[in-house]
Amino acid sequence: MRNALILLSCAMATGMSAQEIVSGTNWYDGMSIFVASKGNGQQTVLESRSEGESTTIVLLPVTGESGRYYATWVDAEDDTETTFEMRSLAGKRILVEHDGENVRRVYSETTKSLEAESRDDWEAMIVGRYESDAKNAKNVTIDNGKIALGKDKCSYKTLMFNGLPSGVVEIAGKSEWAGTWMVEVTTEGVRLASCRQDENVGFEKDGKRVLDLRWADRSKSRWAFASARVLNSGIYRLSPEVLRLMRNAIMAAHGYSFESTDLKDYFASCGWYRPAESNNIQLTDVERLNVLLIQQMEKEKTAK
Repeated sequence: MRNALILLSCAMATGMSAQEIVSGTNWYDGMSIFVASKGNGQQTVLESRSEGESTTIVLLPVTGESGRYYATWVDAEDDTETTFEMRSLAGKRILVEHDGENVRRVYSETTKSLEAESRDDWEAMIVGRYESDAKNAKNVTIDNGKIALGKDKCSYKTLMFNGLPSGVVEIAGKSEWAGTWMVEVTTEGVRLASCRQDENVGFEKDGKRVLDLRWADRSKSRWAFASARVLNSGIYRLSPEVLRLMRNAIMAAHGYSFESTDLKDYFASCGWYRPAESNNIQLTDVERLNVLLIQQMEKEKTAK
């Protein structure tokens, strides 16, 4: 992590477009939508509201450095001093928050609602072709609201809670698989566990059915989305094991050769993996930033 800011600088080197934060713009961090407004003097305020509670960040421009801000979190338990830097990446403006050593969070400018943004992030992690040991669902394809389980063509809906995915989907159609399922991203693919709604804890597994799906598309990485889109706090749902694998899959996409036996064996079994002649690989801007974000999430989960 000590080279985080060097990597960040490299990741942001191309296509950089530092501009001011405009009042009324919305910024999404994977958990909330923050609305920008004018504060006192040169200050800019980012504020999110959820269930009557608000989170407020006050940004003060760094003198002589356009698009760079000192940040203060109002009434926050964590008093770590952070800096926000505006960049243009993958065709959109983002604010990168770091503490001088670690990238902590990314905020993407958006015109979408929290529900639309967070649903897109969640479903990007589960779409794809899978296989299972279930008699009537040997082959499974998940594709943005549609799910084919063997011969059954169904639809599914991601259930939301306070604008965020609950980790539960509702499968509809004439199928034995119709019902409510808790979804877990695993190192092999996706696990579906039948569940029921409880008035106290939301959803809980009912212990009746489990469907383990293994990634089946040998021409494409299970983790390709981590190279294509900027990640954010939404990856908190993933386990440390999945985060580690996803981070290294970004490297593997460029042919990186691994020393760890488990990683070496895993990627050797992937049809898309082609070892490069050397480990002097070049990640894209999005990939460099995502590696830093995943590392920070791994650090936070390990500390708990």
